[in-house]
Amino acid sequence: MGIPTQTEFFDCTAASELLTHELRRVVRTFRLDARRLARVLAMDEGDAAELLAGHQLLRPSSPEGLRTLRLVRLHRALGDAFGTLDAVEWFMTHANGEDGAIPAALLEEPDGIERLFARLDCQGVDQWRPREFALRVAGGV
Repeated sequence: MGIPTQTEFFDCTAASELLTHELRRVVRTFRLDARRLARVLAMDEGDAAELLAGHQLLRPSSPEGLRTLRLVRLHRALGDAFGTLDAVEWFMTHANGEDGAIPAALLEEPDGIERLFARLDCQGVDQWRPREFALRVAGGV
């Protein structure tokens, strides 16, 4: 009568592996080396190098893990907002018209991730998206 259920417990090792894997995706998109990653995550450069080499995993509950979670969320939000990897890379490497700051450089500041989230929340994406990356919709409503 029905399918038996089983209580599943949160697997901390799997969470660490998943978070570290997602971090590597962010690193590729944002082109972070160990030195820059250490600044973004407020961690030791040696530990950042170990993460990039695959010799270490992030604990999601650690300060670095929590910061990585925010960084991964930012990465996904940028992907959703801009639609293509090229557009995200363009956004990250070009100065913002409002204050002239380059988003990739903001990441390395203590509140950089939060500042980028604030920019996404306060400004329309169309203000940032260069014309060559603008989404074109065919047809009318």
